[in-house]
Amino acid sequence: MKILTIITLFLFAFCNLNAQQLNCEKFKNGEFEIRKDSISKGSFISRNDSIQIERSNGSKDATELIVNWIDKCTYTLKPKDINLEEFKDLPENALLKVEIIEVKEDSYIQKSSANFADYEIIKEVYLIK
Repeated sequence: MKILTIITLFLFAFCNLNAQQLNCEKFKNGEFEIRKDSISKGSFISRNDSIQIERSNGSKDATELIVNWIDKCTYTLKPKDINLEEFKDLPENALLKVEIIEVKEDSYIQKSSANFADYEIIKEVYLIK
């Protein structure tokens, strides 16, 4: 029983240490790109600490989202009220949760989920500037 407890504590400490080592700060603000793939058209993102603006490739329309940082590597995105008119199928309390799960030199891997859907999307996001 003691060995199981020690292993559990070790794994918990290792996971927390790994999460603390991610340097997500450099991705809080800036210009980003999600590249086109077989699932999506790709998009450009402009984010300052509290507002994120997204444009899909080939579209002139922009979506404005309110950013709320939960911790250094996790944030939520809530569509501004203006955008809810554009996306009538979204519930009024629509919330996206984004977790940065891996950091690279000029990009990061994010895992996104929503409070109105039962799936997660993992994408690489590239820092433009």
